[in-house]
Amino acid sequence: MTDTVKFNVGGKHFEVSGALISANSETMLAKMISETWEQEPEKPIFIDRDGDMFAHVLNYLRYGSIELPISTTQAMFQRELDYGTTLFQQRMVL
Repeated sequence: MTDTVKFNVGGKHFEVSGALISANSETMLAKMISETWEQEPEKPIFIDRDGDMFAHVLNYLRYGSIELPISTTQAMFQRELDYGTTLFQQRMVL
């Protein structure tokens, strides 16, 4: 895997380290990269989800826990986390 991976999530662009994705290899994000991104590594992987929430998911993957802003409910975050990962039931710490 190269140094960074690009995502376009609901029109918001993210560039994350390949190490972050590799460290979470059991996630749907890692599976998407292995299937899609390897064919065109410079092209962002499009995910039709909420870009603002995706930023919280990335921070959760980085740090293992997260403090959500008051405007974001745990249910909203859980829905996005469940979509992008398989870690929720194993590691969820709010």
